[in-house]
Amino acid sequence: MSNEAPSPYAGDHLRFLGTAGARFAVAKQVRSSAGVYMELKGKRILLDMGPGTLVQINKTEPEIDVFTLDGLILTHSHIDHSCDVNAMIDAVTGGGIWQRGVLFTPHGCLEGDNRVVLQYLRGFLEKIEVLEAQKAYALDDLQIRTSIPHDHGVETYGVHFDLDDGQLSFLIDTKFFPELIDEYRGADVLVVNMVRKSTKDAPHALHLCTQDVMEIVGEIKPRKTILTHFGMRLLEAGPEGAAERIADKTGCDVVAAHDGMVFPLSSVTSPA
Repeated sequence: MSNEAPSPYAGDHLRFLGTAGARFAVAKQVRSSAGVYMELKGKRILLDMGPGTLVQINKTEPEIDVFTLDGLILTHSHIDHSCDVNAMIDAVTGGGIWQRGVLFTPHGCLEGDNRVVLQYLRGFLEKIEVLEAQKAYALDDLQIRTSIPHDHGVETYGVHFDLDDGQLSFLIDTKFFPELIDEYRGADVLVVNMVRKSTKDAPHALHLCTQDVMEIVGEIKPRKTILTHFGMRLLEAGPEGAAERIADKTGCDVVAAHDGMVFPLSSVTSPA
């Protein structure tokens, strides 16, 4: 099946279908827990497919045609990222009528105790690319690279996209450790999963908090930082306030994503 449907937005862009993360915000659906849709170098990609992704992608205005998605990226097996991966594989391929689409995912999502991708659906796809640490992949002309392993209890990687005018990086769920700073230093646009409000908020959780992100952003100085994947306490307090504090402390451009937010990458990556 060809990718012929017109794009609802011109140029490379991100659409945040959902911005909730972790168990309580997802369970209550305070915000949607759907993934991030993006159009990059002509490719249509969905990153992480939490509960409600298939519903949200079909409710979105302007419409996103599921039959034209080129790639699905599943960064790890936790349910707030993987719940709808099988529904999306089935949708993208028309229930196996068309063998199309590429799934990028770690070995741990395919085999072992935490596998989440159903066996009968795998042959519906054009290809499955098994993600490994710091390895390069391609979706035609779009170059994709994985990060160092994250500290998140299951096999987890962040993702870098090499675009014509800069680097787009997704800093996926992890506990803070200093090597993250060098790993994400090249990001022009940095999308960060910031679940926790403070170091006192679930101190044993393997997630970043406001102070962690402040340190990372202050060191690497991206042109734009977008916060997402908020836990319940952050949502109750208002993630916009956290974004303002990080921006004030670091001198960087930092915003908190909201459900349905569209971010044109040309607003950051195009030369002045």
